Formats: sequence, structure tokens, C-alpha cells
Amino acid sequence: MALVIYGSTRMTRDCDFAAPKTDDTLRRCVHIMIDEGFAVIFGWDSVNYMPTKLDSDKVNSGSWAVIDRPESIWFWHMTKNVRVDLVFDLPVSISDVMGRAIAKNIHGNRVFIASPEDLEKMKVTAFTARPSRTADKHDLDFLRNLIEQSKNPPEN
Repeated sequence: MALVIYGSTRMTRDCDFAAPKTDDTLRRCVHIMIDEGFAVIFGWDSVNYMPTKLDSDKVNSGSWAVIDRPESIWFWHMTKNVRVDLVFDLPVSISDVMGRAIAKNIHGNRVFIASPEDLEKMKVTAFTARPSRTADKHDLDFLRNLIEQSKNPPEN
């Protein structure tokens, strides 16, 4: 989603949010997502891009997340067919990312978007872990071009 806001033409199939990994944040994020109609995904079919195991009742308290302390939590909205990945472990500090984030107004809501430089670090990590994913390579090329253009703006 952040790349689309920066001008990428590649449409993503999910939306990633980052949050600090504290007990309170883990519980609150799970509650917010479930209150908004999402279920936690415990299994994923990447071929058909569908969840294979959902469970809202088991996770309503959010205490499992505090105990398990996952690197990320996947959510699926049953009626809107939207996947949201809530990410806690990033290759850069979340407080540093927030300090460099760019505020955008999206449908009347103030949303903070990671800087292109921080997104590049995240995509390098993703691409290194999954070098066969052409989407991550495309995103990385887009971000590097965006960063280069910001350093060397075209002359009028």
C-alpha cells in the first residue's frame, strides 16, 4: 500500500502495518482487528491466495499473542477478502521508522507511511529471504529509483 501511495503501479494483495512489539500493543492490535471484522489467520494457501485456517474465538483475548510473541500476525476480513499483515519485527527500529515516516491524509484519516529509505531496507530483507519473488524485486527497483530521483530532482 505504501508503494502505491508513492506512485508504484504494482497492486499489492495485502496491506502491511508495523507496530512496536509490546504486550499492550499485541493485545490492542488483535482486539482492534477482530472488532473491525477480521479473523486471525493461522494457515495460508499462497497458490489460491486464501486463508486455510481462521480462528476468531480462540484469539479474542489477544493473550496468545503476548505468550507467543510472533514476528507478525496475519488477519483476513471474511466479507471484504482483504489480508492485513501486522508486523512487529522489522530490519529497522519501529521508533526510527516512525520518526522518519511521512504523514498522509487518506480518506480523512492521518496515516503515517514509512519513508522510501526505510521501505527499501524492509524490501531488501524480504527479497533476500525470497529471491524468487519477482514482486519484491520490482518493488525494490521502484524504491531505489524513487530514492535516486529525490536526491537528483529533474531540472526544469
